[in-house]
Amino acid sequence: MAARITCGRLVSTETTTGSVTACAPGRVQLLRELMDAGLRGLEVHYRTFDADTTAAVGATADALGLLRTGGSDYHGDLGTYAEAHAGLWVPPAVGETLLERLEGRAG
Repeated sequence: MAARITCGRLVSTETTTGSVTACAPGRVQLLRELMDAGLRGLEVHYRTFDADTTAAVGATADALGLLRTGGSDYHGDLGTYAEAHAGLWVPPAVGETLLERLEGRAG
């Protein structure tokens, strides 16, 4: 049986210079629990998300006050890293907002 990781334990892995983000579109209750434990962002831009999914996840992030992020993780399941991410585009504003948060200038 796999070990169960609580929301608090998951979020406690945050470093002093980072922010914890998650990819859990449509799981608002889970996101709220993670937010209570320190979650700060939601992965809105991901290589397999279509435009409708990106819009829906973005709306969830905005409604919950979470930072929008983009995912670049790689699992070896869709070709090489370059092939798997060829269509991924993350708006520059996402990176700018992330940098502002990390530098303590916003949110």
